[in-house]
Amino acid sequence: MVDPYKSWLDAGVAEAMGALALEDLAKPDWETHPPFKYFLRAMERLGGAATLLDAGCGVGHYSEVLARRYPRVRYTGFDFSPHMVDEARRLWPGREFFVADMVGHDYAGHDVVLASSLIEVMDDWARGSEALCQTLTGKLVLHRVRVHGGPTVRNDTTGYPGQPTYTHVHNERELLNFYEERGLSAVWREYWTEHPQATYIFEKA
Repeated sequence: MVDPYKSWLDAGVAEAMGALALEDLAKPDWETHPPFKYFLRAMERLGGAATLLDAGCGVGHYSEVLARRYPRVRYTGFDFSPHMVDEARRLWPGREFFVADMVGHDYAGHDVVLASSLIEVMDDWARGSEALCQTLTGKLVLHRVRVHGGPTVRNDTTGYPGQPTYTHVHNERELLNFYEERGLSAVWREYWTEHPQATYIFEKA
């Protein structure tokens, strides 16, 4: 049985992700990198946002994306992996990162909550999303979500660097229904042209 949590808790994985983030951000055309490009497009529609909470922030690279293009937005990030948070603090000193679990966290008080590459690698993603739906007071940016028209499936794959993990490919209608039943409506979405992924903005209905 693949245990993705073991992968994300590995210090070597955090180090590899940090190196990859620096490599992507050092490119002259970094803004065309799909994860950054579609995140920035979502932020264009959230121009009045003053605070952003990055749930499952990994090595915190979206803090640098914000610093370059939306420096007035106050960024805070958390991850359940102490190694990820340590790497984020090493890469981006002076920025706010802390260790916490998505389950049971209080998301109130933030203009934007970013969940990037998160629900597809969580075994019980629905449980992890419950607290978010219950306590969200701002907008939710659900980013880098794998969706299609077929049934939701779990694919075993390889993560960083060579660690076994898995990803969920969600039935889009079921995914949207999940959030709608909990009072959140998708007010904007964009399907990626480079990969079968999507980025959504949700708000309280």
